[in-house]
Amino acid sequence: MYRIIYLLPFAVSLLSSAVTNSPVLEVPTTRSPAPQPTAETNIIGGDIATPGSTPWLVSIRDAQYYPPPHFCGGTILNNFWILTTASCVTSSSYDLLVVLGEYNMDEQEGYEKTRTPLLSIIHPKYTYFSIHAYNVALLLVPYFSYGERIQPASLLPKFDDKRHRLAQRFTDGKKEEKGKFSCNIRDTKWDIQGVEGLIAGWGRTNSEESSSVVMEAHLTILSNDSCQGAYPDDDMESLMCAADVTHGGVGACQGDSGGGLISTDGYILGVYSYAEPCASDEFPGIYVNMSVIQDWVCSIIRFHHPKRLLADATDYRIHSFRPSLD
Repeated sequence: MYRIIYLLPFAVSLLSSAVTNSPVLEVPTTRSPAPQPTAETNIIGGDIATPGSTPWLVSIRDAQYYPPPHFCGGTILNNFWILTTASCVTSSSYDLLVVLGEYNMDEQEGYEKTRTPLLSIIHPKYTYFSIHAYNVALLLVPYFSYGERIQPASLLPKFDDKRHRLAQRFTDGKKEEKGKFSCNIRDTKWDIQGVEGLIAGWGRTNSEESSSVVMEAHLTILSNDSCQGAYPDDDMESLMCAADVTHGGVGACQGDSGGGLISTDGYILGVYSYAEPCASDEFPGIYVNMSVIQDWVCSIIRFHHPKRLLADATDYRIHSFRPSLD
């Protein structure tokens, strides 16, 4: 349970009246021009994704600028909740936009939906000093409907780590329906070395030319030991590493923080946190292991009604954004 220190009365009425046609924020045109991204943002050495192939992916933008620039990614969990990193939330101006159904940022293709977060909830074990450990947060947004390019990713299925071979872990059994969750899993770190996942986001190519469309890269989860060896000063309790073990020089970078590492059958394996330098053979990307934080995610999105969370409030780890879209 989360302690209450702040009340959002207007947000309650907003959420209760939110339906498929929830209002879209109109950003004033009087704000300063957005800063341009640097050369080291987003996926390095990736490929252009097929339109609609990453429907779980969202763009998180900073609305203090016009037009609001993309600076983090996120993953759709259901019609109200977005999974991202705590560092994306705490390093921002708290004036955020979440854009769903985005593919080409230079065009309005008719699939996009824009929402202003009502609340963010940071993992209780995250600290500003640990930087990467438990670096996850949940964003509560007004209701949105699914569509051709807007679909949730799935939480990890329940399985016994000792009785399943690696290759079977994400193929055995029937996958749960979209929007349903496997919450009854052990809150412990699974060693899923060798599982391949997809990371996607918006950014630059190898030639450092800006890309307005979704880029993607296929990465392999490394062993816990090799991850700790690459980052000996980091607490790896909640973390794992992923890299391109075939060719090297491929990986996510700062602008992709918050994006999900998604298995071939649509399960969230991890949440991208950090890499330094990006796409390095020596220093793989660091991800929060989904198996460690999934119980916490479920405790929020499954057992707390959105309106109750807004009517209640919380300790310092839950941040309010705006009480309305006025």
